[in-house]
Amino acid sequence: MCVKACQTENELPYDVNLARTWVERYTVKKDGHVLVDSPKQARDGFIRNNPLGLDIPKAEIAKDSLFPSCATSATSRPAWKSVL
Repeated sequence: MCVKACQTENELPYDVNLARTWVERYTVKKDGHVLVDSPKQARDGFIRNNPLGLDIPKAEIAKDSLFPSCATSATSRPAWKSVL
């Protein structure tokens, strides 16, 4: 919901792939590989448990974590509107 709220607050169209707030999913496999994804900045949440579109059996996953992030480089909405 934070990504949707950010887009609304900054008057961005729903379908644009741009937000000042996003969520990344880190999936650590038991073999040590780390997969990181953030489909559409997680605007619609992580509906399916398939990092990067891969079907990874649950038995191969050591840990799953979600990390919300917030950009701090833009200070005003007009800066964001200029990139649309």
